[in-house]
Amino acid sequence: MTAAVDYSGYFRQMLGGVSVTAQLMLLSFAISLIVGTCLGILRLVERRAVQIPLAVYASIMTGVPSLLILFIIYYGGSGVLTAMFGYNRSFDISPFASGVAAISLVNAAYVADLVHGAIRNLPKGCNFCDRCPRAQALCTETEPELTKQHATLWAACHF
Repeated sequence: MTAAVDYSGYFRQMLGGVSVTAQLMLLSFAISLIVGTCLGILRLVERRAVQIPLAVYASIMTGVPSLLILFIIYYGGSGVLTAMFGYNRSFDISPFASGVAAISLVNAAYVADLVHGAIRNLPKGCNFCDRCPRAQALCTETEPELTKQHATLWAACHF
């Protein structure tokens, strides 16, 4: 004879896990989007002192497995924070906070590369110069300023 198995406790635990996973995902996504966008814009600066650290950060975060970054932050982060700020006390990093930090740092590197590449690949000059009867060499060389033509219509033209 088989005994009836009660799975209701497992369902509540699974539902709790889904809730924590959703919170982790949403918070990490928001942080990585903000940080990655800022880093992507910073990569447009043409100074080597800015370019080199950002390139090293992107290479490390995209080249090292995410699980290793998570372990480094979770197990090594409390020691680093204690050495930096806690003279007489120790810092403990919660698993949730280390997960958010690790996922945010890794995904911010990908977002930074995406934003940097997207901005660098924007076309230069006027997109309509081949159809414009007033087009000149200036139109293909420089980006025209946006001017308001109507309440909801903006146009970019040198003339």
